[in-house]
This record gives sequence, C-alpha cells and structure tokens, in this order.
Amino acid sequence: GYNRQAAGLPRGWKGEGPVEASEQAVIQNLKDAGCCRETVERFLALGDAGDVQGQLQLLAQHRKCLLEKVHREERRIQCLDYLVYQMEKESPKE
Repeated sequence: GYNRQAAGLPRGWKGEGPVEASEQAVIQNLKDAGCCRETVERFLALGDAGDVQGQLQLLAQHRKCLLEKVHREERRIQCLDYLVYQMEKESPKE
C-alpha cells in the first residue's frame, strides 16, 4: 500500500493478507477526492517505494486540477449571473 508508517500503522506491517482497514480508508479517501484508479495505484506504488515526497506531489497535482475545475465552474456561474442581471435590468418593473 501507501506509506503505512506515515499513516500511523504499526512498524513492520508489510501488508500481507487482507488489506488493512486503514489502507482501505486511504483508498476510499482518494476515490472520494476524485482520484482515478491510475492515480490511486500510483499513490500506493509511491508509498510502497517509501516515496512520501512523490505522494505529496501527486496529491498536490490532483488538488491543482480540482481547483482549476472549480475556477472554471465559477466563471460559468458568473456568466449566468451576468445574464440574469442584464435580463432583470432590462425587463419592465411591475
């Protein structure tokens, strides 16, 4: 899995047998954050390699993509708001 020590799992836990509940929670968190299967697998592989910095860079990259999507949707909302404003300004008052 991912970096088990950083996640608070016991030292020496190698991940043999069923997947730890804590690891499942991290996987679910990544999925809930919108990470695709490839990103989850890359995150886990980086953890297995002990590359915490790589994991953090991957998370930062995904966060940046999410934030860009938020900003794009905000601009669309602003366009709608402006259209509503123009329509209300030009419509006869009752």
